[in-house]
Amino acid sequence: EFIAELSAADEQSNEMSGYCIREHDELSLIRAYVEANIPVFLHGLSGDGKSDRVRQIDPQALDIELVNETPETINGRAVYNETTNQIVDIKPVWLIKLEELCEDGKLHILFFDELTNATKQTQSVIFKIVLERFVNNRWPLPPNARIVAAGNDRSESTAAHDLAEPLFGRFAHIYIRTTVENWMPWAMEHRLNPYVMEFLANND
Repeated sequence: EFIAELSAADEQSNEMSGYCIREHDELSLIRAYVEANIPVFLHGLSGDGKSDRVRQIDPQALDIELVNETPETINGRAVYNETTNQIVDIKPVWLIKLEELCEDGKLHILFFDELTNATKQTQSVIFKIVLERFVNNRWPLPPNARIVAAGNDRSESTAAHDLAEPLFGRFAHIYIRTTVENWMPWAMEHRLNPYVMEFLANND
C-alpha cells in the first residue's frame, strides 16, 4: 500500500514535484485507521494473517465470527414481560463484553470477522452499526471502540457473498498479501523453526 504525501519543504508550492511516495506496511496502515476511528476492512485469503494483524494491534480485540451470527444475536432480542405487559429489548452479549472491555479507557477493536460470509440480513445489521455506531438504534458503542472487519472475496471463497455497495463504502480497504519477504520478520519475532524459514527463503 502506498500513500502520497506533501513534503514540508514544498508545502508552499503546488508543484507535483512536492509529492513523494512512501511505502507503508499493512500493519501500520491498519493501526493508523484504528487510531483515526475509520472503520477498516481487511481482504485476503484464509490463513493470510488478517486476525493476527488485528491481535497485534489489540490483543484483547473482541472477535465476532459472523458466519455463526444472526440479526437477532447481533441486535439483541425482544422479550415479552408478562408482569408489565411490555416488550423489553435485551442487550446482546457481545455488546456487554465490549463495554466491559472498554472500561479501561484504551482503544479496543470490535472485529467483525468473515463479514462476506454473513447473510445479507446480517450484513444490513452490521451496516447500521458501522454507519451510526448504535446497536438496534438503542445502545451506542463505547467511544473508544474501533471497528475492523475482514472477509474473503467471492473469487477466493465459494461461501463468500459480495458486500452491498453502501456497506462496502463505509470502510477503508486494505488488501492483505502475505509474501515471504513480509512474513519473515514475523517468523523471526515468533521464533519459528529456522529450518522452515530457510526453506521458504530458498523456495519462495
